Amino acid sequence: MVVQEFFDGNAQPRLQIRGSGLQQSPTERGLLVLQAGMPLNRADGAYVVSLTAPGHAEALEVCRGAASTRLFVTATDLSFEIPGPVAADALDKDPAGVHERPVIVGGLPISPGPNVLRDQPFREMTQILAGGRTTIDLGRHLWDFGLSASRTDGRFAFPISAGMLDTDSLDGTLSARYALRGDGPLPLIEAAARWSIGTANRWHFLNLRGEAGAQFGENTLDSSTLALHAGANLPLAPGLTLSPGLGFTHATRDNVDLWTDATRPTVGYNPMMPGMRLPDGAVPTASTGYARSYSG
Repeated sequence: MVVQEFFDGNAQPRLQIRGSGLQQSPTERGLLVLQAGMPLNRADGAYVVSLTAPGHAEALEVCRGAASTRLFVTATDLSFEIPGPVAADALDKDPAGVHERPVIVGGLPISPGPNVLRDQPFREMTQILAGGRTTIDLGRHLWDFGLSASRTDGRFAFPISAGMLDTDSLDGTLSARYALRGDGPLPLIEAAARWSIGTANRWHFLNLRGEAGAQFGENTLDSSTLALHAGANLPLAPGLTLSPGLGFTHATRDNVDLWTDATRPTVGYNPMMPGMRLPDGAVPTASTGYARSYSG
């Protein structure tokens, strides 16, 4: 398992387990992150690792299976500014500095990167997560059930002038697990199911010096994920266990483009003078909607 702190200018701290969780920005995917046994992930699998409290590190586990009979409610308010990306040599010279803007020499940028002083990139996010989980222990038979719901609202001002996202989302998860204990520490047989559904409204704005400018898009994003797993741990000899398993996942991802205008507004700056606004423009509207499903 790899745990890495903030890296480059935009990405969150990241978790990776044997190659999972490689996709990092603007949200992480590939891992199921549980808090009190219920997912921090949204229904589409994405999660923001910064929503976990630093104190949780003292009780961090990488495992599978149930924990305990509990109810929980957590509220998180996350906000931070984005300084870059910042080049390594500039960071060595001034650890508190930001990538101010591209430097143009002879018509060419010698220090490419965001214009942080102009675009004021940042991330803000709030989440309320509530749920309940119970375990029924009948000796060799163990049953575990969970239910959770979350409300997540966020704003992400990208370090580019064409990007500011507002996203409000609702997600819910049901989970169940059965395990038959054997003679060893591993369950002889286990089966698990998890079903998550979610919906999100997203608004796209121009980023005008850290403030929301003209709107250029609006979408509704719906997602669902059904994951089933069954496996066994069959002891063959001392120190040797055969662990066959079978998993099935079905996911849907629907994006409804609600933008009805014929064009989308754009903003531009003089390439030679990155702080100088050019006349606003527009591009023809092309639908970004889709409806997809995946099974594996």
